[in-house]
Amino acid sequence: MRPEEITAKSFDIIRSRLKSFSAPPNVLDVVIRIAHTTGDVDFAKQFIIPQSSVEAGVEALKSGHNVVTDVEMVRAGIRRRAVEQAGGRVLCFLNNPEVAGKADELGKTRSAVAIEEAAEYIEGGIVAIGNAPTALQTVCDLVDEGKCAPALIVGVPVGFVGAAESKERLASMAVHYITVLGERGGSPIAAAIVNALIALALQNTDRAMSYSESALLYTSVLGTVNGLRRGITTGTCAQAAAKAAVTMLCSGKEVDRVIVKLPKSKAPFSEKTIMIPVEEHEIKGDCAVAGVRKQPPAKPKALRAL
Repeated sequence: MRPEEITAKSFDIIRSRLKSFSAPPNVLDVVIRIAHTTGDVDFAKQFIIPQSSVEAGVEALKSGHNVVTDVEMVRAGIRRRAVEQAGGRVLCFLNNPEVAGKADELGKTRSAVAIEEAAEYIEGGIVAIGNAPTALQTVCDLVDEGKCAPALIVGVPVGFVGAAESKERLASMAVHYITVLGERGGSPIAAAIVNALIALALQNTDRAMSYSESALLYTSVLGTVNGLRRGITTGTCAQAAAKAAVTMLCSGKEVDRVIVKLPKSKAPFSEKTIMIPVEEHEIKGDCAVAGVRKQPPAKPKALRAL
């Protein structure tokens, strides 16, 4: 099986095992990613994931804000390119040379000092804590002191000393957060939660997308084969451009994206619904012009439909 087929089948199995578990679709997407990462569906159900927190995280990513992590393992697991395409960065200050010296001087953990050093980059963004309870406590301190205002705190540190307490504190605060109470957690989970939010941001973007962003969207839906990105076919381009042109003629308004359904096939993306950016859109009297791009050519030509 191809990697994307394995993932799709895994997600289907998780959905079947969730049984009567009920949650809004965007929250359910995060739960499924957690279950996929941990291999434990029942554990994934225990996470506290307010819908408003998911929405806040998605909006922060779409708006080009940063993701700050407590350890390199979380940073390495996040889809960095997707964050950068929107204008943000994935940052971890743990291994900065000055952090270790300052931690020794102050008698604090490196993780705590690293979060303090990252305060100015946290504003409006996402903080993802997967390892260090002291890092989560520091984020909470910074928020309480008015030194930063993250859009979302993903707090899932793991451990027997301070982890449960730090998450209980987070859950008591008037902030957007995602967490799980108790001692369990971990860096892979923190990264999985952020990646779930990234996937939602790519699917639900409300602003015009550049070609590089739209290519990333296609890749997130269609996957890869032997390391090569898939694109959309000429037929799908024609379908999207034609739909955009007709929509403009009927509504009298320009559109910058359309949703189309892929044809039925044996491929794992059979009959999937995807959003395709319309890069050329103009109404000219009784005519409408729409153009979309194919991917992966570096400088593809727009396919027009009149």
